[in-house]
Amino acid sequence: MSFNDPTYHSNTATLYSAALDEGDYHSWSDSMMTWLMGLITPFPEKMRINRAFVKDMYTAFNNYQLENVLDIGAGPLPRGYEWAPDANILCVDHNPGITAHARSKLPKGANIRYETSSVKALPGKIKSGVADGFYSDSRKIGIGSNAVLMFVDDDEIEQTFKFLYNWCESGSVIRITTTAITAKEDCFRAGMIRRFFKMVNAPMHIRNIDNFVKLLGPWRVNKGPMPAWQWLNWPPSKNTAGIGFDIYGIELIKD
Repeated sequence: MSFNDPTYHSNTATLYSAALDEGDYHSWSDSMMTWLMGLITPFPEKMRINRAFVKDMYTAFNNYQLENVLDIGAGPLPRGYEWAPDANILCVDHNPGITAHARSKLPKGANIRYETSSVKALPGKIKSGVADGFYSDSRKIGIGSNAVLMFVDDDEIEQTFKFLYNWCESGSVIRITTTAITAKEDCFRAGMIRRFFKMVNAPMHIRNIDNFVKLLGPWRVNKGPMPAWQWLNWPPSKNTAGIGFDIYGIELIKD
């Protein structure tokens, strides 16, 4: 497996779907794997917390009166048009199968568009005019990326979010969730976590959360990073592997 291989599609979306009541992008074996993971890890709970964060994100964008939304790695279960009904929502996902599944679920007349793009390819996709004629004239954008960037290499994150900063107007807002740790990235338990997720075909970067935030400059951190359960006032899980392994929420803005 290579994080740089655009044809590689991990098992993450299917496991995510299996963890949710509304999920329909998984098989029986994915449900069984998710159930087994729930016996030894807080994975199913964390996916439900992440889904709640996504809803909160869209609600916040709606309250911020952001007319245009970009959802990076939006996944197979579109609901943003319900949570931000007045927004023009452009969703991208690197997996064409996920894009096709999501498109099939969109109700007629929903102001949402699904396109296939990796994080690395996103600047080129935007330059090609994918948002032209769909977004309003405003470049004040709400940008979301939830439980995605741990699968993306450092240089791709830096380059794409620097591009988005230059492309957007002041007042644009980013909300992100990502898995991360508070310990050193080369510690023994971080290595164990990497091996576990590779074993279930969902390999990911295990980054220190402060190191991750540095990749998002020049955006300014407005809230967080903090565990998503804390952001949402969700009863906390104690299963953090002793190194702060959790899903963290962050809000950033362009001044």
